[in-house]
Amino acid sequence: MTLVALSFGSNLGDKKNNITKALDEIRKRKLLRNIKVSPIINTRALLKPNSPRAWDLDFLNCIAVGESDYGANSLLLELQKVERIVSKRIKVTWTPREIDVDILLYGKQCISNKLLTIPHEDMLNKKFILQLLSGVDDSLYYPVKGQFYEMRFGKILKEIYESETV
Repeated sequence: MTLVALSFGSNLGDKKNNITKALDEIRKRKLLRNIKVSPIINTRALLKPNSPRAWDLDFLNCIAVGESDYGANSLLLELQKVERIVSKRIKVTWTPREIDVDILLYGKQCISNKLLTIPHEDMLNKKFILQLLSGVDDSLYYPVKGQFYEMRFGKILKEIYESETV
């Protein structure tokens, strides 16, 4: 079993229900076991320049950490099925969506292929991800060699955002 961290986001429809439904599907399909879920929080949408104003819809977000028997690529494909169950729309990056499920961490592995990049390439740029990760499981750490190698997310949060109130 591999310890996995997933992020969930929804900014269309019944946002809380969308996240709950995705988590229920993950449990039902046994994609993760021994799941710990962070609180669900509200965050601002991150938009590309010149995005339509109609896309500026707040998200609800949370993190789930659990153990998986699936390989990283297989897990991604199963999570995409979960997204299709919760949302009938085609997922397009940077647009509003009923549900977005991303693999943030997959054990201690660093993976980069056509399907996915793990750790998630944007996770250190999103303060709320670091806050939720450190809150749901304070033993998790960043597995990429460099400035934050093997540092716990609470400490990374303090180092990156030390001048801000956390």
